[in-house]
Amino acid sequence: MGLAGLVSAALVVGVVEPAAAAGPAVAEADPPVSVSPADIAPLTSPVLDTTPTSAAQGQVDLPSPEPTVEPVTPVSSTTGFDKATSTMVSQDADTTVYKNADGTFTTVLDTEVQRVQNASGAWVDSSTTVQAAAGGAGKVKDHPLSPQFAASGDSDQLLQVSNDGAKAKISLIGARPSKLTRHGDVAEYADVLPGADLKYEVTSGSVKESVVLDAAPKEEVTFQWRITGSGFTVREGQ
Repeated sequence: MGLAGLVSAALVVGVVEPAAAAGPAVAEADPPVSVSPADIAPLTSPVLDTTPTSAAQGQVDLPSPEPTVEPVTPVSSTTGFDKATSTMVSQDADTTVYKNADGTFTTVLDTEVQRVQNASGAWVDSSTTVQAAAGGAGKVKDHPLSPQFAASGDSDQLLQVSNDGAKAKISLIGARPSKLTRHGDVAEYADVLPGADLKYEVTSGSVKESVVLDAAPKEEVTFQWRITGSGFTVREGQ
């Protein structure tokens, strides 16, 4: 028998036909029985006790709320500048340095020159008072610009100022010989031009010039000044 026959025989021999399985036995049901509802005994249940019960008595301890802690702002021991306790240690024309009681220092800066050095080198407060000078003129003592005012409005040295080596002389072109009048920090020349007064106001660090008109002009009005001196440069429009 060849190889094909052996394989075929093995396959035939290995096949097993299953036997017919026996089915499960089924019992026959009893025929239905007819019962009348009247013949069925009623169902009973135990009686429930509905008597209210008393609640448990006693003390209940509730948890205490957490305490609220307010933030504490630290108080600095540094008090800084105090006019009553701070001590001035240095100053110049527009700066003052104070030593405070807590050991700190405070520097105060002024917007305008407030002091000037006198002949002894000490810093003193600037004066703004126009004082009398020889020949009817005026001057301001202890001022950083050392202003001097001529006795007459037509002077070629109507106003003189100087600072740090620079000197300037200012005169009003066409001015009349109006006499200088002084009152406090003001030097004035009345009617120095037709319908106009010339007024100078002295502050702690400057001299402000104004022309005061008697009435509103009906046409354009021009005023001219002449400036001479040394140690500075004059620029048009400045």
